[in-house]
Amino acid sequence: MSIAPRDRTASDWVAASLADRSFGDSLTVSGSLFLFRSANAGVNCIFAFVGVGVALGLGGTVLPVDVDMQPQNGARIVGYGYRPFSAGDLDGAGGIVLDAGGEAFGQSFGTLNITAYSWGFIPYFFLQPVPGPDSGLGLDVSGVEGRWKLLFLRDTRTTKVCVISPK
Repeated sequence: MSIAPRDRTASDWVAASLADRSFGDSLTVSGSLFLFRSANAGVNCIFAFVGVGVALGLGGTVLPVDVDMQPQNGARIVGYGYRPFSAGDLDGAGGIVLDAGGEAFGQSFGTLNITAYSWGFIPYFFLQPVPGPDSGLGLDVSGVEGRWKLLFLRDTRTTKVCVISPK
């Protein structure tokens, strides 16, 4: 019996932020794209995170970079609140994205943390730092609560792109 790629549970997930777009100054609607990959599950996924929250900023929009995380590789999801999950578990899960960052005098700084939890508010992972691209000058701090949505899944074992059907 074969397990569908979206249902393969793993504990070796690596995540990175790909893009972020927010609308609004204090009350914000935000959408972000994240890459998730797992060698054990044999999948590469792109998830959207969409939600509402609060944002405070000066200057341009910033997508934080944690320079120790090497954005091209992503960051392994580990630590408090972590439990194995599948792409299907994360699809439709609630979550929170907290970010703070900026750029001054040619130096970027910041942190981007993600959380995902099941319908029973049991976390799959909690405040996990992930790297992301840097896109401007200024200072930006935001907290957004919303939902994770699976947009793309590729089975690395067969190299096939899997059809994403709504739950």
